[in-house]
Amino acid sequence: MKTICKGFALLFKTTLLALLIAVLTPILYFAWRAGQPLELPEFKGLTYYQFLEWRSIAHNELEGKYQASHPEVEVKLGVCDNTDRVITFSVTVEQSLWYTFWSWRDDRNRLAMLEANYPVINEPVIWSNFMPSWWTSYEKLVWSLAEYTPHTSVAYCRIQPNIPTPEEFEALKSEQQISAIP
Repeated sequence: MKTICKGFALLFKTTLLALLIAVLTPILYFAWRAGQPLELPEFKGLTYYQFLEWRSIAHNELEGKYQASHPEVEVKLGVCDNTDRVITFSVTVEQSLWYTFWSWRDDRNRLAMLEANYPVINEPVIWSNFMPSWWTSYEKLVWSLAEYTPHTSVAYCRIQPNIPTPEEFEALKSEQQISAIP
């Protein structure tokens, strides 16, 4: 009886360890990859963290300008950036996982439906490149959201996807910090 209990305990611990690894691996990979330059040329060499910061600055500037030019409109400061963050950190991660999984399975029926609306992964997805392929899929979805932003219904959320180079971003960031000092 003790042997059976020890066997179940070992199985339980092994299962918990496997689940912990399965959950932490994508989180740690994405956190590391977000600090590397984005691969799509449209991002002009920014890291994902820099892109998020640029998008936040762009939203804040546009909200401020819109509020100044339209005093009769109640501009909810931060709502655009917060909405984008919720979408990119929840929906986009899951959606890109499914696109990558379908590419891995070589599910041509699903991929054919996607090709009109989404640029699929061009290389075969296998175990060894699953995480990089998932990141690539995520990056493509983030760019498609950046392209879509100018078409949103909320006027003060319509930032243009005029993404700066890393040097331009650093200058913009410095300018923002200087203007924030009273």
